[in-house]
Amino acid sequence: MVPRPNRAGSLRRARQAILDYGLNAYALKELAASSKIFCRGYQAWSVLAAALYRQAGRRYEEARHVCLALRLMEGLRMSPALLRAHARVLDAAGAGRSGGRSLTENQLLQSFLGTERARKSAWRFRQYGDAYASSMKFPRGSDDEKRLGNLVALKQFEESTGEKGVLYLQYSDSIESFAAMFDMCRIADRYSLVLEPSSWGYQDESFLLLVGKDFDVVVQAQDEPDFDYINGLQCNFQPIRLGAGDWVDPADFTPGTGGSRRFDFVMVASWIPLKRHRVFFRSLAAAGLHSARVALIGYPWKGRTRVDIERLAARAGLSGITIFESVHRDIVAEVVRSSRVGVMLSRREGANRGIYECLFSNVPVVVTRPNRGVNKAHVNQETGCLASDEELPGALVKMLESSRHMSPRDWVLKNSGCNNAWRALNDFLAEGARKKGERFDRPIARIKSAPNIKYTVEEDRLALRGAYDDLRNSLRRESDQMVRVRA
Repeated sequence: MVPRPNRAGSLRRARQAILDYGLNAYALKELAASSKIFCRGYQAWSVLAAALYRQAGRRYEEARHVCLALRLMEGLRMSPALLRAHARVLDAAGAGRSGGRSLTENQLLQSFLGTERARKSAWRFRQYGDAYASSMKFPRGSDDEKRLGNLVALKQFEESTGEKGVLYLQYSDSIESFAAMFDMCRIADRYSLVLEPSSWGYQDESFLLLVGKDFDVVVQAQDEPDFDYINGLQCNFQPIRLGAGDWVDPADFTPGTGGSRRFDFVMVASWIPLKRHRVFFRSLAAAGLHSARVALIGYPWKGRTRVDIERLAARAGLSGITIFESVHRDIVAEVVRSSRVGVMLSRREGANRGIYECLFSNVPVVVTRPNRGVNKAHVNQETGCLASDEELPGALVKMLESSRHMSPRDWVLKNSGCNNAWRALNDFLAEGARKKGERFDRPIARIKSAPNIKYTVEEDRLALRGAYDDLRNSLRRESDQMVRVRA
């Protein structure tokens, strides 16, 4: 007997997706991900597409389809065919069972470098000249030489002793540009690389461009599933439980001096539907907190502005909303320290800094329990709480009452922040070098997130100018990549 479709369940999921995100593409994606039929079909299609690209010799495109399916289907049952496809992709990169091959034997890297995608990735920075390309930096009108790019030197390669330097690469979408622009073998011979990914879910084909036994790569992984995935690749990647939020400077976000707080809740999030302002507003109303004083700090996203957020709040019957759109970082800090409870409700959140900005301001946080990307160990009875959507109304009331007696800054000062992160990363790199019999006589530069990475000590910036000259010499010859890429 063929089981009948559960129409009531499907309708319930559709209704919930629309309530959470509105009638848009985000709701459709959420609904599709909850459909077993769709998931099975999508996995089968991904395996077929990967096989076709493999037969055509386009190994990087093969990896893209496989890795995207793994990422989107995370937490669901993977088909044996998809798992076999993943094993083939890892083998092509030189990870997994075939670990121990060099960068020059990484088939995904070699496949990628010959594509239009690689040329365009390089042109993102090469079009502004070598000075910008060497630090992966975009120009601005009145440029400040202290402003760093996506690639930051933490330690210079020492010619006389052979001691490796250390590079710090921010943002997941920088990896393809990095691989396309630089002579990877020269970089690997002279530097270790530290990645600060900007997204949840590390089943990302671009990461595999960096696989090679001759390249030391440290991957920051705040969330445990990402840490475990990287650790299980059996390659040159070494995961560490750090992330962008850990690099916040405690001095930039300090507690307020007065006893009273201007706002009950603060939410630092762009106006994108994925941040789930709808859920926040609905929960406030369900908790009877219609007149709660709520600060919303954000910025427009693809045509969605403060007007859209104000409409959502009005429909929920909320009267205490104050919106701060596209405000300076100093105002963000002032509003946060003037609040009693911070809120973060996105289900998937990579490299979140807002949580740590709250904690260092001595503001406890409420974080959605099913979130992917946040280090859940940092949301505990001393710093706040995790709550499902069903638990959220009660959690908001409880945290509002208990916030007066909590001191999350004390806990986070001991366990996070740029000073602790620097110490953890420096020790990790030093231990890795010693295990390989390599020198590590000089510490890495001190950095912090503000919100992009910057040097904490000006002397470090001046001392590392030679490293950027070395990076300029490590750029691939432009004639090897392109004369010009069409926009």
